[in-house]
Amino acid sequence: MFINKMISTIAFASIIGLLIGCGGSGTGTGPTSFVTLKTYPSGTSVLTAEDTSAAELPHYNSVAIHENMETVKEVFDDSANTQITIVSDDEEGVVLTEIGTSSAGKTIQIGYLGYYLDAAKNEFVALAEGMLDGEYGVLSGGVKVNGMPSGTYTYQGVSNMAMNGSTQGQTVLDNEVGTSSMTANFSNNTGSLQTNTDSYSYNENNIVINPSDGSFSGSTGTIGMTGGTMEAANVKGYFSGTNAAGMHGAAYSAGNEDTFATVFVGKKQ
Repeated sequence: MFINKMISTIAFASIIGLLIGCGGSGTGTGPTSFVTLKTYPSGTSVLTAEDTSAAELPHYNSVAIHENMETVKEVFDDSANTQITIVSDDEEGVVLTEIGTSSAGKTIQIGYLGYYLDAAKNEFVALAEGMLDGEYGVLSGGVKVNGMPSGTYTYQGVSNMAMNGSTQGQTVLDNEVGTSSMTANFSNNTGSLQTNTDSYSYNENNIVINPSDGSFSGSTGTIGMTGGTMEAANVKGYFSGTNAAGMHGAAYSAGNEDTFATVFVGKKQ
């Protein structure tokens, strides 16, 4: 069960708040609109979250994978009590840690990596991995896109890939950090996307871009062990920032078993 080990999206709203300048423990950016993309028999779900607040701040989109989505939604809407520590912060990006509890008393331990997309540090994309009461997970997020370009561009960045398997009846989780690469043709709204780590890979050559909201999706990809078992995968992501300066998203197993997932971020080259 991927989500028994997988992602704690629980405090992403407060991290989003910090990155766009509203900051503070227990001060999410809600209200938030949610759409469930997939629910596995194990209970794991994949959903998107969209900031719908009236505040004059850069609003965000996120893709999350977790078993306890009701708690995830609660935290996105403003309920986590956490302490944020900046590990590093420069012109390229920021590394953060967040430790605390949700309103339900769940322990939160999350690490974030974000890329700034503008000199003023108002626009960003980020991915995260973390533990919520011993349950591991991953997510991506970023500010909403502000204007779509024309022509073809490449994006380069990082990814986090996770595999859920079993050995002698015991659940085994493995995750690795790697790279992400995307080519986007904004003239015909198509693209391709790859993420790679030492052991795992994801590939999609039939990305469809929605120019109305800056989202993209694909349903013909493969994900799995490089040189080994691969399976069908879906992807959901978003372009971010002025003229689609960045991108982020998540790809996940398309079948009934939540075996593989990857989250990724990238900057336009």
